[in-house]
Amino acid sequence: MMTYNEFRNEMEAYRAAVSKEAIMMKESNRALRDLNDLYSRFDEKERIMADQVLIEWLQSDDEGIRFDALSVIQDFKISSAIPALEELSQRLSKMNLPLAPYEVIKVKKIIAEM
Repeated sequence: MMTYNEFRNEMEAYRAAVSKEAIMMKESNRALRDLNDLYSRFDEKERIMADQVLIEWLQSDDEGIRFDALSVIQDFKISSAIPALEELSQRLSKMNLPLAPYEVIKVKKIIAEM
């Protein structure tokens, strides 16, 4: 059984690899599809760890990492992420970034769907 840190490192490496591949193949949705496929293969214990990794990704300063986390959280309706989503919404609303208002809208939509 993997430790949480090992699991996190594996997920991060997988995300980086599929993102790089998607860019090389010019298929932007491929990385999200691959992340969803990975998540769907996890058993219950792995999903608990994966959910925590996704929640950590929401705290990232990298909008690409946050985007991937938001997508998986939305697709699998990961309700344990709601407090982190609310925190992200508040944090983004205070940021002076060009895409922050749009990300806030997406985050609020995901919360509302759950």
